[in-house]
Amino acid sequence: MHSRFAICVVLIASCAFLTIAKPASAKIVYTPVNTTLTGGGHIKIDLNHDGIKDFDIQAAASTVACGLGHGVHEVVTVTPTTRDGVVASGTNAVALDSGIKVGPTGMFSNYQSLMTNLFFSRGCGPSYRNGDWCRVGPIYSCLGSGYLGLEVLVNGQTHYGWAYVTVTGSLLNGLSVTLKGFAYETIAGRGITTAQTSGV
Repeated sequence: MHSRFAICVVLIASCAFLTIAKPASAKIVYTPVNTTLTGGGHIKIDLNHDGIKDFDIQAAASTVACGLGHGVHEVVTVTPTTRDGVVASGTNAVALDSGIKVGPTGMFSNYQSLMTNLFFSRGCGPSYRNGDWCRVGPIYSCLGSGYLGLEVLVNGQTHYGWAYVTVTGSLLNGLSVTLKGFAYETIAGRGITTAQTSGV
């Protein structure tokens, strides 16, 4: 009688241990957006949908007149909220390709980072294109796209995510910035791959 009782207790305890020890499943939360800025303004990203802005993409454009010439100056930046971060190289936000891991080993900036700074000129000095976004394109225009690698603090724990952004700039048509969508990993400290929209 006692031995049967002891076996039952051991079995119950073992089952309880297995239930408690089950690892948490990773879950990717993906948000399609497709929001576009034309000329200038802000796109705010609430990565984990807690009602708090985590990142602010800002676009600004201005025209330049010089005698018979003219030009346009266009700038796009991304700014994380305090203690959040963006994958960056120096002061430039990096335009990541699809399939890149964003996680604890990444180089994150907690400050405003440049996405593009460009000047298209007809008679107002040399044109230039700086930053990872909008590097290529025909004369007096450019286009670019990429993934921002993101880290966000949620209840004191770090989570990782991405946002897909496209930028077009033109002397004739001005500046356009589009946030296509973003995603984050719900398990703190676990990395996410750019373009990943689901997974366990």
